[in-house]
Parts: sequence; structure tokens; C-alpha cells
Amino acid sequence: MAVFKRIRAVTVLGIAALASSAMAGQGGAMKPLSDPIVIGHRGASGQRPEHTLASYDLAIDEGADFIEPDLVLTKDNVFVARHENDITGTTDVADHPEFASRKTTKVIDGESHTGWFTEDFTLAELKTLRAKERLPQLRPANAAYDGKFEIPTLAEVIGLSDRVSVMRQGRCAGTWRTSETNADELVKHMIGRSLRQSLPRGVGASGASVLRLQDVYAPGDGGRAGLRGVTLEVASGEVVGIAGVEGNGQSELAEVVTRLRPIAAGTIVLKGEPVTTSSTAKILRAGVAHVP
Repeated sequence: MAVFKRIRAVTVLGIAALASSAMAGQGGAMKPLSDPIVIGHRGASGQRPEHTLASYDLAIDEGADFIEPDLVLTKDNVFVARHENDITGTTDVADHPEFASRKTTKVIDGESHTGWFTEDFTLAELKTLRAKERLPQLRPANAAYDGKFEIPTLAEVIGLSDRVSVMRQGRCAGTWRTSETNADELVKHMIGRSLRQSLPRGVGASGASVLRLQDVYAPGDGGRAGLRGVTLEVASGEVVGIAGVEGNGQSELAEVVTRLRPIAAGTIVLKGEPVTTSSTAKILRAGVAHVP
């Protein structure tokens, strides 16, 4: 997550600071108030469609010290500012017949969503869309700006700021002057590597067994059966695809491998070591990753 700073006057968070200071003063002398800080999360989203340059710019003009965007990736690995990767309700994509075939259903954070998603569009394609108000029932005045603003890139949002800070795993990874950094460098601090790094292409020879499941049974959600006698082996150098209609055990399988879901019977072997009863922490240390 990136947080961008402009030096401006402060207003909003002073309410909390005042209340805290006043309460402290009830038992003795009034303590001096510290300068409050205003964070324009998604910009001035109560007055302009969120995550647009117009929203961020207005937040700065109204006194925000920081602007903080949500970031998602495009098909060609460019970070853009959107509330989530589902752009059905935040853009006019449904009005573009050339993208009608991109409509699909995906499971995000365990919930099924049908619509259009940033990872299925290149940046050039997203730039043909225009933003619209995500919550018109709560922010009806913002709907007057529907269709006026583009989807901004991380680089474009950075361009509004004087300084940029990156938060990673709950800690500040660093703060830089905007003029002394760029989007690629910030991405390295956000995710630990460059997005330009890619896996080698081509088909290689399979090696030794890396993962083996033997006759694995595991419960599903809501009392239904999850996995029933699954046997599966993945060798070094292989990419194994798991296909099926949603709700037929794919999620349970991933959670069983990472030990996020217990198994009722069967064995799991990772790199030659039995891990049937191992902890999730041990599995992750062994190099397994889980992307829900």
C-alpha cells in the first residue's frame, strides 16, 4: 500500500484529538493538542467518484496531509487505483459492447462475483473506460461526475504528491521524495520484487516429486463433503491445473495442501517429508504459498 503526502492544513481528525485531550484534562491540567493529521483515503470520495485524480486533487485542496489509494493490477502488470479488481460498479465497462465477452464470474475472498475485472484488461483498454460513483445511493451528488474521469495509474497518483510512503505488512517500508522515486521502485517495496520479473517460459523436463496427496478425505463447508479420496502428485517443473465447476472441491484442496483445512483421512507428502499433521507455518516455511 502506498500513502502519498502533500503539505496542507489539517481539519478532520482533530475531532478525535480534541476528545482525547479534553478527557485527559478532566483529571488535571489540560494537555496541549498535537497537530491532527488528515488522510484522504480514496481522495475526497464524498464529493467526487473515489480513486480518480479529481478526487485525490480535491482532497489535497481541502487540506489532506496524505492521500491513500487502493491498488489493483491490470493484465499487463500495471498498478491502477480502484477500490477492488471488480470494476463492474466503478466504471462504465457495461456500456462498452467490445468488452461484453470479458464478463465472467470469479471467487474473491470466498464470495462469488460476476462482472468485469482489471486483471482481464490491459492498461490501454482500461483507459478507454470512465469512472462512476460506486455508491450512488449514499453519495448521489457524485453521480453527476459519472463518465468524466479516467482510471488513474499508480504513477499518475504519485504525480500529485510531494512525498510517498509505503506500508508493507503493517510497517512503514520507507518514505521518499516523489521526485526521487518512481512507480517501479515503489512496487518493489510494496511486494518485495519487481513486476517486470517473470517466470521462465517453455516446457521443461519434470523432476522429482514435490507434492503428493494419497487418498485424502476432508470436510467441506456447511457439513457437505469436500474431498473424497483425492490422489494427486506434482513433480518439480510441472504446472498442474485443477478444473471443475465452482464448489466441487477446488478451494478445499488448496486449503488442505496449506493446512488451512484439516483432513479426515489420507496422507500429504511435501518434498519427501510427511506433512499430514504439520502446521500452516511449517508449510509456508517450506515454500508453499496460498493465494485465495
